[in-house]
Amino acid sequence: MADLGWFIFSTRGVVACLGLATLWVTLSRGSAASRRGLAALALFYLASSAEILPAALRQLVAAGFRPLTARDVPPGRTAVVLLGSGSYRFRDWSDRELVMVDPLGSMRLLEAARVFPW
Repeated sequence: MADLGWFIFSTRGVVACLGLATLWVTLSRGSAASRRGLAALALFYLASSAEILPAALRQLVAAGFRPLTARDVPPGRTAVVLLGSGSYRFRDWSDRELVMVDPLGSMRLLEAARVFPW
């Protein structure tokens, strides 16, 4: 289900959804329902591209959570598990390589550094 969410907001997903809606309008000979569906889909993607909708969704998902503090960690040995999320690999003409953590991995790395008990 999460993959569907990622797909819907990817470039391919936007093109596929709008293309299918346009095909629906064409095949239905421009019925009112198909035109309203296409307009609603276009407005959905327009609203999703503005910062207010993603910010509201983040607030909704994060409601009830608070940042981890030192008081939340029990005394004794502790471990921080950092889950990877991918990376970008670049190679130049001289076969030198540069690997960079992707943005989600960077956020996880910063959070792990914040909560690690030095």
